[in-house]
Amino acid sequence: MNQVNQNKAIRAMLSRLRGLFPLLRSKDPSLKVLVVFIRHGNSKYTDAFERLIGYYQQCHPHVDHKIIIVDNALEPGSEALYSDCVLIGGRNTEWEFSAIDDAVKYEGDTILQYDFIHVVTSAFWRHYTDYIERITTSMLHRILKRDVFLGHIDSYDDEVFLLGKSANYWIRTSFFFLLPATVLRLGSFVSIPRSFAPVLFSGDPAKPFSREAPLSARLQQYVTNWLTGEGTGQGVVWHSRFDLNTDNLPLFEDKVLAILNENLLTRRLEKIGSAPIDSTYLHAIASKREPGSCEGIECDVPTQLKIRGEFFRANS
Repeated sequence: MNQVNQNKAIRAMLSRLRGLFPLLRSKDPSLKVLVVFIRHGNSKYTDAFERLIGYYQQCHPHVDHKIIIVDNALEPGSEALYSDCVLIGGRNTEWEFSAIDDAVKYEGDTILQYDFIHVVTSAFWRHYTDYIERITTSMLHRILKRDVFLGHIDSYDDEVFLLGKSANYWIRTSFFFLLPATVLRLGSFVSIPRSFAPVLFSGDPAKPFSREAPLSARLQQYVTNWLTGEGTGQGVVWHSRFDLNTDNLPLFEDKVLAILNENLLTRRLEKIGSAPIDSTYLHAIASKREPGSCEGIECDVPTQLKIRGEFFRANS
């Protein structure tokens, strides 16, 4: 984007923020949250930011929060400020994952003044979304100071492997919360950089993965079917499917890198001692615990998914 169009984009965003920011004012701060909202321009998912503001109005009306908007369509280094919101340009080297790194770098050491980092992408209101409004201030208090990351746990039905390790479940990275100290321990949200692409891909749309690709055949099948076919056999299809051909091969490779980075983020967070918590699971057990208590929270993912499944069946 050239400088003139970039400035227009920033002015347009700030104009919208002036109308929205009265809705963002906290009344009685009980928690401090740094929201990292990631987008690529505003031509797609045009209502995403308003939906995010609506979520905070409904679920966190008293939470003190600052928003960093990382726009991967703007030049890195560009910046615009309005009240407790900042709009910066992102590198877009690894899509949302490099964008989170950009936001963390921008915030610097002050990141530790927050209770949670909330990562949101502009596509957060797609597919299954009921879990989102279950993440309330009360739920955040329940996990405060626990080294967990909270969101929706997705999973495959069959065993799959990535880099030689089981990769059956992961936190959906379009909408999740984690601790600032965990963010700093992690270092970078990018697990597989774009430079790793020659190891993963063959350059042939008929057989897009290289022989050396470190993901199991079943995972290759799941990923390909999700992006270009009928999904993963769980009754859900992706909203932006495309044909796998020579023209779309770069898009396929970019999307696969994003999917693998999403999966590996959970693996890496677990490795440094943080546990994934499914918000629907936590909602399901909340009525059995004292308000604010973190006792009885089960970090074993299969157990969480079992209880979540029971909740779905009981409320269907």
